[in-house]
Amino acid sequence: RMSRMVMMNDKKMDYKDVYYDICHHFPICVYLDRKIKKGKVIRYIKEIMEISPNGDSNTIYLNDGKNKKYYSLKFELKDRLVDVEDKVFKKIFLEGESS
Repeated sequence: RMSRMVMMNDKKMDYKDVYYDICHHFPICVYLDRKIKKGKVIRYIKEIMEISPNGDSNTIYLNDGKNKKYYSLKFELKDRLVDVEDKVFKKIFLEGESS
């Protein structure tokens, strides 16, 4: 979706190049969803994924509206975060303990 948005400005761009750039520069993707409660729109994070440079994705957070699940990182983002001091972050995302 982001690739198509970028390409709206310049139709001559190559989709694969744009997609690679997005995956390389934005290793985290956040998907927002919405519910309507009592006539008001409520937006929430439905899913967070890590994206590898080649475009593979791995869900690290999933909210189905009733349950929230956490999964461990798999790609190079994990290597960048090895020195993180936050114990809760390490337990959930680097060691894969789901709540």
